Amino acid sequence: MGVVIDPTCPLCKSEEESIDHLFFKCSYSAWLWKSILWRNGHRRTKNQSLLAEEDWLRHHSKGTGQATVAFKLCFCSLIHNIWMERTRRIFESSEKHKRFVLNKILTEISIKMNGLKIKDKNSPRNISTATNLKYRHIPDDPSSRYCSWSPPKEDELKLNSDTSLDSNGGGLGGLIRDNRGMIKNLFSINVDKREIYELELQAIERGIDLALSMNCLNIWIESDSKLAVDIILGNVHVPWKQKQTLRQIRSYLEHLSWRISHSWREGNCPADQLSKRNYPHKGFPSIVFLATQSLLSAVIEDMNGSLYLRL
Repeated sequence: MGVVIDPTCPLCKSEEESIDHLFFKCSYSAWLWKSILWRNGHRRTKNQSLLAEEDWLRHHSKGTGQATVAFKLCFCSLIHNIWMERTRRIFESSEKHKRFVLNKILTEISIKMNGLKIKDKNSPRNISTATNLKYRHIPDDPSSRYCSWSPPKEDELKLNSDTSLDSNGGGLGGLIRDNRGMIKNLFSINVDKREIYELELQAIERGIDLALSMNCLNIWIESDSKLAVDIILGNVHVPWKQKQTLRQIRSYLEHLSWRISHSWREGNCPADQLSKRNYPHKGFPSIVFLATQSLLSAVIEDMNGSLYLRL
């Protein structure tokens, strides 16, 4: 028909257009995808083909909670808006800045999610995702469950760590116990205000360092942060700001026989209180807390290493 078609990508205007280039190797669409990933709590340095990204998304967005549904909707809205921007530039000779397109995607997600009224766990990550994507977080009412503190092996020490965060700053707390539940060491530190996942890794690092100073050879690490556990196990990509902390943790673990697991928050109460111990009007006062810990150790010893909390 004599129509001359420009093979150059209309978005980045620098490379030849193809499906793999448009999703998401083009600098324009790659920026949008990384911005969406960041708002959903993911950090990725290299984009793959459209089908590979879809498989990755399916693997990392299992479930029916608010954050999961929002992530899937973000991906669909992103594909639609990138294609619409491409069409607009070709047939209407009109261009929209990538920040305009991003705000349009966020608006669509906000309207859709607020209309669906899906509930989700009241976790820091889910709350952060709702804030970043500008929809209202609806907490799910947790059902009652039984929690227990599982003792380590005879030749092993167990580290429980936790963090707290408020408008004034953060706190790190943790304690090391033997197989009878007796407290061997503990720490409670105030730190500058930071992101919660950053504090979780630093609490684990501080606990491992303390265990090494006690000449510990075998350690069981337990944290109520599933993200921190997955980062140490290598199941998720660590944010670049925390790579130094992760390297330090792994250098410590090279000298230990170790394992790590996730626990319910309700089963990690002593570490949680230690992280809040130095906060004014929060947690237990120091004397009361330490007395409670001594009594707790005696109770655990009488129960042969098992503490059961009915919630």
